[in-house]
Amino acid sequence: MFGRRRRVKDLSAEIEAHLDEEADALRANGLDEDAARAAARRAFGNRAQVEEQFYESGRWLPWDHLVRDVRHAVRSLAKIPGLLAVLVACLGSGIGINAAIFGVFDSVVLRKPTAREPDRLISITQATATGSHT
Repeated sequence: MFGRRRRVKDLSAEIEAHLDEEADALRANGLDEDAARAAARRAFGNRAQVEEQFYESGRWLPWDHLVRDVRHAVRSLAKIPGLLAVLVACLGSGIGINAAIFGVFDSVVLRKPTAREPDRLISITQATATGSHT
């Protein structure tokens, strides 16, 4: 974080040095102080755009936006602790229920039976008078 501030400060100092150099050259050509400074700023272009391009050059913007959105969400949820508690409870119970259902599905459907001799297992059913099996 401190490195980013230092780099932005260095960029601002570099821009100022460039503007001073351009203004000095224009003063040497006969312009007064204010006119030379204004002409140097016009020649340089949009300072905010240059700073924004510099800021974006060292970042992967989707990640930067995601981090900004998460920070905003955390700040917003911190303002309403009751809602945060309900959201955490819902999320926790949803994850727990999902894990429990997957555990049952995994043991019943995906894995082989854990009997010693699974090929000797049999199923016992009882036929009723109507022909249905139970």
